[in-house]
Amino acid sequence: MKASILVLATTLLGTIAPKLPAQAFNALHIFSTLQAGTNADGSAPRAGLALSGGTLFGSAPNGNTNGFGAIYAVNTDGSGFTVLHTFTTPDGLHPEGDLVLSDGTLYGTANSGGTNQNTGTVFSLGTNGTSFTVLHTFATNVPVGELGYTNTDGASPVAGLILSGNTLYGTTSGGGAHGNGTIFSINTDGSGFTLLHTFKPNNLNLPDNADGEDPRGDLLLSGDTLYGTARSGGTNGYGTLFSLNTNGLGFTVLHTFDSHNVNGTNLDGWYPEGNLVISGDTLFGTASAGGTNSSGIVFSVKTNGDSFTVVHTFAGGAEGAGPTAGLALSGGQLYGSTADGGANTSGALFALGTDGTGFNILHNFAKFVAGTNSDGGRPAATMLLSGNNLYGTTQFGGTGNGVVFGLAVLPDITSLNLAGSNVVLNAINGVAGESYAVLTSTDAGQSLSQWTPVATNLVTNGGNFTIIATNAVNLGAQQQFYILQMQ
Repeated sequence: MKASILVLATTLLGTIAPKLPAQAFNALHIFSTLQAGTNADGSAPRAGLALSGGTLFGSAPNGNTNGFGAIYAVNTDGSGFTVLHTFTTPDGLHPEGDLVLSDGTLYGTANSGGTNQNTGTVFSLGTNGTSFTVLHTFATNVPVGELGYTNTDGASPVAGLILSGNTLYGTTSGGGAHGNGTIFSINTDGSGFTLLHTFKPNNLNLPDNADGEDPRGDLLLSGDTLYGTARSGGTNGYGTLFSLNTNGLGFTVLHTFDSHNVNGTNLDGWYPEGNLVISGDTLFGTASAGGTNSSGIVFSVKTNGDSFTVVHTFAGGAEGAGPTAGLALSGGQLYGSTADGGANTSGALFALGTDGTGFNILHNFAKFVAGTNSDGGRPAATMLLSGNNLYGTTQFGGTGNGVVFGLAVLPDITSLNLAGSNVVLNAINGVAGESYAVLTSTDAGQSLSQWTPVATNLVTNGGNFTIIATNAVNLGAQQQFYILQMQ
């Protein structure tokens, strides 16, 4: 159900007084306490969510009845939590990445386990919890001196998968011929596994190389080009942004993050871990550390590698620090999270214009007390934006084992006025490019289907807008209620 803003009009007095909730945060599911590493539902989710209708799907890398993680479903109102699959060694263990959903089937990765000495798997699962299938088990690792462990196709996938047609694309954080990870594709039926790129070896046994290593964020596909982040490596050892054609040709380093000073600061951030998003020919992402305050940054860069720009530098403290997750994008608005900082040092959710303006804290996670709190903390997953609701997970908090949450992205009403029988409403911090509707009723207790839509004239300026609700006032009513709702 879409969230809304409820306003109260006292029409006989000629005034309109807003009843404005803060950003509407809901803890949809709190993962239960672990006993000897196990529980009923999983623990420490660091993956984002997939959505079908009113049901969210996600993965928890730890906990559940075997202690090796689970795939779960939960309704967007918090009801109906269900464990769809409990992992055992042949399945793969510890699913950390985002799930991708297509035609009633979930696709994902497990970081370890499988039948080849804990190198991990690619799997599929029906949304009803049936038909779990291992699509690919990564090859056995071989110890190779200073390189650590290498193999033929990669090992330890941390990121989730993306889907184009019948082809899945993903990364492994390790393995491959040089032990620094790989990029691969595989068909949804498990056939056609193809190694698209092997990250290059380090130079002189140092943590630097030409193209990066340890990719942890999901890939982004635009046309026939894949875009991604490598958390470390590159010529300075602190990560890269890259592109690659879907046929495995044309690997290009778009940006190499700079070395940092002894106090952890630099100009462009370091350790990019999250997913990228794209608007036109511009990519947006986060670096979890560095920047001039050593608290991480939001950046943009052209798809050809030009014009790398620091869009926002986190100040730490109340503003947050450590944006390990990627971003969600709607119109000209970016949404993300910081794993640290915020008002209670438990992390925060934020919104930011793509031009760097309008930074706004949407939610501060509650303070930890002995590792627990009411709403979660330390978010590490890219949030899912659906309508005017954000959905995400936290690794910690709640009972200490993480939370699935929902957050209504509500505009802030700055003024409400009567103009004859019209209501004039001004708002900021809306979702740019979206449309809003006004509904009215004299009974706030009515079901939403009984509220009456009114004609509106919408004047927008990005996420800031004015709505004139024409003939919306019933002068015979002592009180009227209005709902502002994203369409």
